[in-house]
Amino acid sequence: MCMRMHMRARRRAADLLRACAAAHGRGAVSVLDLAAVLPHVLWDAPDEAPALAEWVDEHVLPDGGAEQLRFLLASLRARAATVEDADGGASDGGGGGGDGGDDGGSDGGGGALLAADVRALSAAALDAAAEMRVHARALEAAPSHVFLPPQAAARLRQRQLPRARARARELEAIAAAAAALALGIAEGAGGDVLALLGAADGEAVGGDDEGEGGAAPAAGFTDEELQWGRKEAKARLGAEAFKEWRKAARKAAK
Repeated sequence: MCMRMHMRARRRAADLLRACAAAHGRGAVSVLDLAAVLPHVLWDAPDEAPALAEWVDEHVLPDGGAEQLRFLLASLRARAATVEDADGGASDGGGGGGDGGDDGGSDGGGGALLAADVRALSAAALDAAAEMRVHARALEAAPSHVFLPPQAAARLRQRQLPRARARARELEAIAAAAAALALGIAEGAGGDVLALLGAADGEAVGGDDEGEGGAAPAAGFTDEELQWGRKEAKARLGAEAFKEWRKAARKAAK
């Protein structure tokens, strides 16, 4: 019976989320709908509501899968170096006709499969980045959400918008690194070069402070928020958002 009650509660929550999206003229549920609805429908007893609201606030924005994508890219770099080294060994020993040709064909096939895997990873990272940008645009419009009180909308925007932008840039960096690796494979780069290509996947995200990506976090904070002291900002923001606030505050002070 308890299981049936939980299933009914989930269905009601899903119906409310769809209705919330429809009320804003959307056919898909956004991160704003989740923040507006879930804290009020998932608890069983009133004393559970504060902890649930805090959990939703922390997890309402998806992480985008960057950690897994970085792991896969590192694995593909290692494969690329191995395949290229095998190709080089086959060609170096290519005095004997038939065997050398067979080895080269086998390695070439491995290289083609590898290139396809790298391109697929780049596409997946770009798709995830595009989805994260959609979340960012939704968060920008948080104050206009019908079912979010103004104070809650402002807090959600200031907390989650910098996170969404940072995660989108991280995913875009992974996609670019994978594209560079795919190009290296296509151009026949050596194994040592392939092992290095894309090494900055996601690690160089903070390096775009001076470019277009670095300017974005400032737009996620109001002038008043940029005037906070470090202690106040750290108390109000999560760890990721606080890092973005520090970057934005430094740029605003220049």
